[in-house]
Amino acid sequence: MLLLLLALETGVFLLFIPWSALWDRDFLFGALAPLHSFLRNHYVRGAISGLGVINVWVALAEASAQLRARRPAKPAGPRESLPA
Repeated sequence: MLLLLLALETGVFLLFIPWSALWDRDFLFGALAPLHSFLRNHYVRGAISGLGVINVWVALAEASAQLRARRPAKPAGPRESLPA
């Protein structure tokens, strides 16, 4: 359950933050001036958003696995004989 929440939150964060105004106004860009132009590149933003998509995908896969694990197994009934 924790992996699901961590992957989902991280994925949503990485998906949207690179395209927000917060990304351009971050105080770390001032401290890391050589990286400022690199991190504002649209390809880099897209790559970071791609990591977010992967994290969301992992969260959905984990949720699916947990739901399948909780689903009760079907009881085994009498099998009908197949014609020979």
